[in-house]
Amino acid sequence: MQFKKYAFISTLKTTPWGGSEVLWYKTALKALQEGHAVGCFVCSFNEEPKQWAELKAKGAKFFYRNPFPSIVKRTLQKFIFTRAQQPAFLNSFQALKEFNPDILFITDGSTYYTANDTELANLLLSDFRNRYTILCQGNTRYHMPDNRNFAKDFFAGAKNVFFNAANNLHEAEHQLCTRLSNAAIIQNPILGTAIIAEATSATLQIAVPARYCISDKGQDILIEAIATTNLKKQEVLFNLYGSGADKEYLEALIRFYGVAEKVTLNDPTTMEAIWKKNEVLLLPSVTEGTPITLLEGMIAGKLCIATNVGGCNEWIQNGITGYLIEAPTVNLINESLTHIMEQKADWPAIRKAGFEYAKSHIDFNPETTLFNLLNQS
Repeated sequence: MQFKKYAFISTLKTTPWGGSEVLWYKTALKALQEGHAVGCFVCSFNEEPKQWAELKAKGAKFFYRNPFPSIVKRTLQKFIFTRAQQPAFLNSFQALKEFNPDILFITDGSTYYTANDTELANLLLSDFRNRYTILCQGNTRYHMPDNRNFAKDFFAGAKNVFFNAANNLHEAEHQLCTRLSNAAIIQNPILGTAIIAEATSATLQIAVPARYCISDKGQDILIEAIATTNLKKQEVLFNLYGSGADKEYLEALIRFYGVAEKVTLNDPTTMEAIWKKNEVLLLPSVTEGTPITLLEGMIAGKLCIATNVGGCNEWIQNGITGYLIEAPTVNLINESLTHIMEQKADWPAIRKAGFEYAKSHIDFNPETTLFNLLNQS
């Protein structure tokens, strides 16, 4: 294969790592293994994830930008210089121009992060048209682009526009009022590949693994639902796993509703440790792509429950391969969990069906899939 230069661009600004980062990291590793040059364009943070260190050790170059440009820079960009006149020191992606990659891959936590970042989007359109591929990790019905016509041009200028859920692609076409002819679905990598030993706790324990970001993951809605009479009476413990800006708020909510005996907040840990302790996976999400943890729960043979957002209904057939909660509201979570608790006799068959479905539909090497797609002419 001909030597190429790959650029991997992360749009994360508030944290250096998340589920959206795993695919580009693994694909970058594959590009390095194949002897290509790799540049990683990320925001600067005080602490860097171990995955960045691994990429650096294998030869990747890292280029950093300030996630929150100063008011002086924003003023100069908006009022003093036109885009054509802007000096290099104002361009957060000057290093990208100088690196001049053959292939660019941008991972977006949500559909319009890059389309709304006109500094990056304009550069991609002007200098790298038909060379950049974007992966949209999440979407919701009312998450509209800042400028619909510009967003349509931006996606049309891409080589590929990937989504990790067909529902999110549908939402984007609905929002843009156009068909994305260069769009396709691609999966994120999962960590688990086999059934883990069943949890042995006498009390039913339910895992809720997700970063502490209530606007996306909905843990606050779950805590309020748990405080209602029906769930308080259940012999069940909800174990939340994660980290993030909303941790203190969730701790305060647990105290406010008096559910400390029902809900625990835990630091992130391995999926193996989670599945050895918990029998059930619950995702009360407000917005999603296709949650990696859902696929990991299914392939681990756990009973999986999720709100009907993003790609969850592409994996869960309600009452067959898992359970769907129709929407992330207190009443629906309460009603659904109460009903599910009454169906325990059905759980073994549903867990088995979920495992079989996941085993036959998961792409266990999506980094290879993505690498090959990026190299198609």
